Amino acid sequence: MVSSIFTSYLSFAANILVTILLTPFLIHYLGQSGYGLWATLGSVLAYLSLLDLGLSGTSTKFIAQYRASNDQHGLNIFVTTVFITYFILGIVALGLSILVSFHLAGFFQLSFDLAETAKGFFLVAGVNFALSFPLAPLNGILFGYQRVDLLNLINTLGFLCNGFLSVLVLKNGLGLVGMAWVALGINLSSAALKWSFIRRKFPHVRIYPALFNLGVLKNALTYAFYLLIISVGAQIVFNTDNIIISKYLGIAAVTAYAVAFRLIFVLMQFIFKIADVLAPVFSELHTLKDTVRLRAVYLESSKVSVALAIPVVIILVFFGEEVIRLWIGEGNFVGTPTLMTLAALTFMHSFVHPGAVMLTGAGKMRGICFFNMAEAAFNLFLSIALVRHMGVLGVALGTILAHALTNLWYIPASAAKEVGLSIRRYIQLVLLRPTLAGLPAITMAIFLRRLILDGNGLMLAGFSLAIFVVYLLGFLSLGVTGEERSLYRQKFRSLVGNSTRSRLE
Repeated sequence: MVSSIFTSYLSFAANILVTILLTPFLIHYLGQSGYGLWATLGSVLAYLSLLDLGLSGTSTKFIAQYRASNDQHGLNIFVTTVFITYFILGIVALGLSILVSFHLAGFFQLSFDLAETAKGFFLVAGVNFALSFPLAPLNGILFGYQRVDLLNLINTLGFLCNGFLSVLVLKNGLGLVGMAWVALGINLSSAALKWSFIRRKFPHVRIYPALFNLGVLKNALTYAFYLLIISVGAQIVFNTDNIIISKYLGIAAVTAYAVAFRLIFVLMQFIFKIADVLAPVFSELHTLKDTVRLRAVYLESSKVSVALAIPVVIILVFFGEEVIRLWIGEGNFVGTPTLMTLAALTFMHSFVHPGAVMLTGAGKMRGICFFNMAEAAFNLFLSIALVRHMGVLGVALGTILAHALTNLWYIPASAAKEVGLSIRRYIQLVLLRPTLAGLPAITMAIFLRRLILDGNGLMLAGFSLAIFVVYLLGFLSLGVTGEERSLYRQKFRSLVGNSTRSRLE
């Protein structure tokens, strides 16, 4: 588990490094309209990913269950059934991608040059997207067998190669279409590495067409249906903003908002890593009916997620404008009110996400489905209504208000009930203690904000590090109980001891 978490953050570090270095490069070579087009087309492709039907999350849960019960034959039947289903879905995805590529210009009212670029990019990206379906079970196998560490290492290599090759194709004038070809090559190379590892380490995992089982598919789709509904809601929440802004404010208006949201989304992934890595653990503990350990793992992951979010939000609130100006330049800052709104969204999701992962792993998804769709409907309605009068700030407000009305309160309450925890105790352990621990860091941020940065990136990095250190000290003294403090010390010593033994060996 420790190696999975460590490599998850290694993968995240590679992702954020590529994002930081590549984004200014993209805006420089593509221009505001080109970057806005890239961000918008990415949002459209994200909607096509709903053709997954929720089977990716289903694969993680079922493979973990087959592994826990040592049912190898059942696992092979499941993997084969999902692979064949994905192969069919990939063909459908390719057809839809081709169809959508011919209607992009009219929907977004693109100029001739942008229309041709959008069509070429979307066709290549559509092929890559279609291939990702039959390749998806490879991730499910590695995740279900808790080899997230390998998956993360391959992803890390992919992020780095994507950044390097994207720079090369842009410098050589190949634009968005060249970037799409790079993504396709990396996807195929990553799949080859995963398949090679699975064949060597898990030779008992086999795919035989004769093992396809309609009953297993029906059972999987029953569970996947709820994941699909959840995914529909998530796509509307996270991938509709760019489309709405493009439609009502124009493609160039997307850039500043997309840059800010990309920063926020990457930071969310940083916060989500711990809970995401624990997804198969939640499924396994629920299968074993080990409520005590399930509660302990859920509480610890939730508290650490909140503890990671608080210093991030403090830095965004006090220094977010400087971060974006140093990163991208003067002309691409979305505005302080919008950035503050998105920062609040980051904190909200820090304690909602672990509960959603735990409930999904436990199969308790009906309520999540209902509230996700309610959030999506509110989000869509409010964003469209507010964008006309408030611009991009209205879109951000629509997102945060929809979340506050729905999942912000429902998921934590349901998760606490699932593990036998009172909501009062949950608030005390997960929210109150870590938040109080942030007061010294906020005080330091207020003091540091008065100093003049003058575009000094090193000084800004030093301020951010100081805030993290002060919050860590506050968290260890005020945010955790004495028992938890001892547990963290034991885990740290164990990690250092294992690392030392590995070097000696």
